[in-house]
Amino acid sequence: ENNKTSQFFVFRRGILKVSEHENPARSVLSVKIGDEAASKLEEHESEFKPGSYARLVRLIRELGYEPKEEVVQKRTDYNVDGCTISLKYTDSWGYHFEAEKMIDDSEDDSQAREELLK
Repeated sequence: ENNKTSQFFVFRRGILKVSEHENPARSVLSVKIGDEAASKLEEHESEFKPGSYARLVRLIRELGYEPKEEVVQKRTDYNVDGCTISLKYTDSWGYHFEAEKMIDDSEDDSQAREELLK
């Protein structure tokens, strides 16, 4: 299991997400730039010590930004042939899944898309 609580801050060109993960215990600040509707996001993550979630949210709010929503997510991740398949549950979406493959900037994303669709 990889349950987490996240707050989302929406910007014109992307999303800033602060998450508190249960397993392994850690706080994460994620910047997602691009078009989420097209499933093509450039994502950057920075990890912080566990318990930093409230401090990170407060810092962003002090900069004048308000979170769009807080989401409590139950999730189980499976690694299959270099791809991560996550079974997720949230109150707002119910059960759903995500298929993800992290690629290096130098890699062609069309190959990663083909691998996910196998």
